[in-house]
Amino acid sequence: MATADASTYTIQNLLEKAQENIDALQYDVAHKFCLRALEQDNAHAEALEQTAAVELELGLFHNALQRLNRCVELFPDTGYSKYMYLGQMAEGKDAIAHFQKGAGILRTARQASDLDAAQRAALSTQLGAALCSMAEIYLTDCCFEPEAEASCEQLLEEAVTVDPQSPEVYQLMASVRLSQQRIKEGRTMLLKGLALWQDQDPSDARYPSYDARIATTKLLLELELFDEALHVLGALQKEDDQTVDLWYLYGWTYYCLGEDVKQAINTAKSDAESEERAAEHRAHFRDAVECLTTAISIHQQVGHDDEGILAHAQELLETIGRDFSLDALLAEAQKVDDNPKKGQALLDAIASDDEAQMVTD
Repeated sequence: MATADASTYTIQNLLEKAQENIDALQYDVAHKFCLRALEQDNAHAEALEQTAAVELELGLFHNALQRLNRCVELFPDTGYSKYMYLGQMAEGKDAIAHFQKGAGILRTARQASDLDAAQRAALSTQLGAALCSMAEIYLTDCCFEPEAEASCEQLLEEAVTVDPQSPEVYQLMASVRLSQQRIKEGRTMLLKGLALWQDQDPSDARYPSYDARIATTKLLLELELFDEALHVLGALQKEDDQTVDLWYLYGWTYYCLGEDVKQAINTAKSDAESEERAAEHRAHFRDAVECLTTAISIHQQVGHDDEGILAHAQELLETIGRDFSLDALLAEAQKVDDNPKKGQALLDAIASDDEAQMVTD
């Protein structure tokens, strides 16, 4: 039986084949189908956007940018996706302008009378994401702009209205409240977002990525929600227990718990209570040392983009070392975990890092 070659495909056939390969993560093959589609019509909106998306996956950012700008030139007021891509590629107010344009198209699309519930929900999710992206820029790159705080509030208020089931909205609200020193409100917002996904199946579309949950944990720590942080870390550990962030955040959490108990020792109402809190203080610091040394060990093996994590981990260990012997705490941790791969070698690794730092200083 004869099979059709690419020359007999319509543009739609080619784009469908491209999508099949995108779904299979075969971006090189998908790119070839996209280019064949553009050979038939180099002003085809869907072909331009799909080709740009594949080129972003392939790291061909200049090519992707050219195609997206071409798409904007040809179809400025239809199709929101190109503006989402451009917003992600730009910075500061340029990024906000792209997201704002895309959000405007999404708002119009949501008002169409012929949408079913699923279509309207999909557009609402996309609009919520665009609004959150702008709010995040006002929290970071554009935080010193005079309109930053008011714009951020307005964007998030709209986001929670159009997509009230988005964990990202509540997490950003929590970040805003933290920056405003409205800690109680920040905790309420973050816990509300956490409740939307924490007990869901990881295959659920709303379930955040590993990196997103790492960011959630950092915010939980900043808002002193330590038990919730440990719960999230426990799920992350089951997925991947060989990341620097995981063990650093575990260590930081246990350190914070230890500091809380340490402060309570002096207010104990009896010797027995004081001894109990002192033991709890030591146990939390023991767990912190074990986790922080594990983070440093993994950092030495695979590295990490954020060198500040390593510096903070070492700083926490130095602080703990003023109260307890790190060697003794690690020895205790080994007995508790019965894990021979952790121990003095990790402390030796820290010492060698410190010596290297002294040389560079």
